[in-house]
Amino acid sequence: MGFALGAILLTLDARRLLWTVEAGTGFDLDRDSYVGRPPERADPRLIYVRDPRAQRRQDTTRDFRHWLREVYQTGDATRRTWEGARLPSGAEVTRELWETWTDRLLRAGLAERPYGTAGLELRGDYQAALVAFREVL
Repeated sequence: MGFALGAILLTLDARRLLWTVEAGTGFDLDRDSYVGRPPERADPRLIYVRDPRAQRRQDTTRDFRHWLREVYQTGDATRRTWEGARLPSGAEVTRELWETWTDRLLRAGLAERPYGTAGLELRGDYQAALVAFREVL
């Protein structure tokens, strides 16, 4: 116990000595960006970080959910209907995006295409789609 108390007092005393030497020499020896005793801060510094990847993921998720809801409400998932349509994020539905999203429906078993060029026949309802895509949405 005495050793721990002695170590704490020695550390505090060494800091005071360091601050005195820094003030006398004018050099920042401990590289804390202050010469001498650093000022006490009432509040810690907060740095806000904007993560553009997280924002893009949120936008993509919101856009996919919007598309899914509209497809199930109208029953229309044709490329002709959706290509060029504006999404909530402001993005346009491109052919590649439409193919990605319709492929998701096919792989999840929520849609069927009787033959290669046929339109999608939806299976289930919007709630079933939300359950199937809960990891994505």
